[in-house]
Amino acid sequence: MEKQPYTWRDRWDIIDHEGNRVYRIRTKLSWGHIITIEDKDEEVVAKIKDNLPSYFPHFKIECGEDVGSVKRKFTLGATRFDMSFLGMFIKGDFLEDHYMICDRKGRILLSVETEYLNGRVRYVLDVKVQRQAVPVIALFSAIEGLKDLNSKIS
Repeated sequence: MEKQPYTWRDRWDIIDHEGNRVYRIRTKLSWGHIITIEDKDEEVVAKIKDNLPSYFPHFKIECGEDVGSVKRKFTLGATRFDMSFLGMFIKGDFLEDHYMICDRKGRILLSVETEYLNGRVRYVLDVKVQRQAVPVIALFSAIEGLKDLNSKIS
């Protein structure tokens, strides 16, 4: 996936190895921040919404019947986040743009690498378990949105 640095009036595509669009991610600023993930037929398959009454950024993830959240925690030291979505957790350093999303048994579902080329940001997403593609892309989108909002309040 290739995109400009994260913005809230944007859209970008997730493409496969042959260059075919698999998903489209749309971001918008409405009454809060909203991220939608559409399949190749432009059907919304996941939605991530800002939890507005919160001082710290907090996203609710809706992916079919599955619901979860990603939020910044109040700490006096380093920035910390709390994630609760299908038992998934992060390995690696997601603040430095190199991390993996794993299932509750520690199996890697998605690896994320970030490349910076000519003022552009390119995310390389490697989905390891195709049936988990939408939930892990939803969690990835929530994390990147939260990182962007966190950078504005830190």
